[in-house]
Amino acid sequence: MRSNVPQFIDIEDKIAFQLTAKQLGWFALGGVLIFFAWTIFDSSSFIAWSIIIVLLSSVFAFYRPAGVSLVEFIKFGFLHIIKPKIFVWRIEDAGLGQKPGADKNNKEKDKKKGNKDKELEDLDEIIEMLDSQGL
Repeated sequence: MRSNVPQFIDIEDKIAFQLTAKQLGWFALGGVLIFFAWTIFDSSSFIAWSIIIVLLSSVFAFYRPAGVSLVEFIKFGFLHIIKPKIFVWRIEDAGLGQKPGADKNNKEKDKKKGNKDKELEDLDEIIEMLDSQGL
């Protein structure tokens, strides 16, 4: 029995006017803010605030820097500023030293390598024997 596997699961569904739910939410928030601006400000201030609100809601709805939403991008930038930036250099990170217990690991690797070398020598002998017999 075959069933269809959903494709493009990372793409949001379009709800209305070819807009996703998040985009509609940003425009709804912009509409609410424009309504409050209409009730609070006079006509010249209302027009200026309306233009700013429409631009901001459009940017938040459509602009996707680095493939993420603008809200996530701002959150990442804020966390980058807040988080401590401590980089600790360790000698094993530079490849100059060995971690504790590395000698044991190296011995095991050498032993395995020796076994592989022996197996290769055995295979070479078998190949030579088969070649000498004409097989």
